[in-house]
Amino acid sequence: MAFLKTEGGTIVIGVEDNGTVVGIDDDVNHADHGKPNRDGYMLFLRNALADTLGADVATLCDMSLHIVQGKAVCRIWIEPSPRPAYANGHLIVRNGNQKRKLAAQEALAYVKQWWGGR
Repeated sequence: MAFLKTEGGTIVIGVEDNGTVVGIDDDVNHADHGKPNRDGYMLFLRNALADTLGADVATLCDMSLHIVQGKAVCRIWIEPSPRPAYANGHLIVRNGNQKRKLAAQEALAYVKQWWGGR
């Protein structure tokens, strides 16, 4: 969500915070029981993004699979959103090192501050 409001960014799934490559094989095997392969995994991720953010916002996320140190990892590039993005209908923002769901009045003020409006 935060990347949508900034200049964009990259998320890498299958790499720990300390840089250790663990891969996504376990995720691939469990993401789509009807299609337990990399294609099923990508479909699962795309559907999860569309269900959570909305299909229009999910199009701002581009995914690709890569082999790093012999293990598959998933790279998600997120483009900045030209408008507010909601997760499950809620406007969620960063507040320091935490995320916060805004109440309706706060959300209106926040949207006006970042994207303009009347």
